[in-house]
Amino acid sequence: MTINNLNCFTASFNADFRFEEIQSKIRNLEEKMKMPKSVQLELAAFNESPSANLTYNAVKIPTWFLFKYEDIPLRFRITDLDDPRLTDQNYLSCLAEWMNEKFREAGISSVIHTADYVKLQTVIKFMRDQNLYEKSKDFTLGHELSHLNHAQLGQWSLSHMKESISLAGIIGGILLLFLALSIIPFVHLAVTLTVGGTAVTMAILGMLAYLKTMISSQSVIEEEKSADIKSAEVLQDAVGGIYLFETYRHQNLTIRHRDPTRHIDENGNNLRDKNHPPLTERIAYLKAWQSQNTRA
Repeated sequence: MTINNLNCFTASFNADFRFEEIQSKIRNLEEKMKMPKSVQLELAAFNESPSANLTYNAVKIPTWFLFKYEDIPLRFRITDLDDPRLTDQNYLSCLAEWMNEKFREAGISSVIHTADYVKLQTVIKFMRDQNLYEKSKDFTLGHELSHLNHAQLGQWSLSHMKESISLAGIIGGILLLFLALSIIPFVHLAVTLTVGGTAVTMAILGMLAYLKTMISSQSVIEEEKSADIKSAEVLQDAVGGIYLFETYRHQNLTIRHRDPTRHIDENGNNLRDKNHPPLTERIAYLKAWQSQNTRA
């Protein structure tokens, strides 16, 4: 399908206004979560995923987050996941050109490259439903704020402190062992053996403490599941999350169909993603939450 480039630049888009809208949503969610400290909102590159920056207490959103359904020209909108335009390079090129033009007008340095077209396909799939697209973004904001709220309340501090102490024990033991070896020519053998024994003991105890901390602390995957559920609880709606993960799953299946050698299983889960629950699992527990918490 050929896209007429003369008709590509027809919709209005105000990036500053959209940024302020998202900030307002974050403030509203912060209030509901009773967060002790307000977070910052930062823009990431187009192809990056939304994330929580614990160091700077910030939520990072990709530039496409700024677009709302009504910002997109009619000829770019799709309502069907099997729309043939999704695999049409002319369509994707023109859509990328329009978005890049809007970024430039807003003074945003983010640029969509040809290599970003898979992400572009996913984004335009998100936009197929005006209401659910916004709900999926709200769910994402709630998810990332949950991570930051968890950190602000100090619920990660004890675990991180234990890790730091155990790692310090390992490093200290190794350094002490080097010291013991270096003083062999200068001190009595008994002193050397005492220092060396202490060093080995420190290293072993530090290693055991570290392994215990790693085993007993909440896993990254459990943290992600907790953030999913917390977001649904704050929004009192899991529909946005279900829509989000179903769309990612569909895109993964599209990738698998084109390239069966990619690390995508038959259900659309990315086997390389070791930091999140499988998409099918996230969809399942959010559907369960929605069923249990939605009044008839």
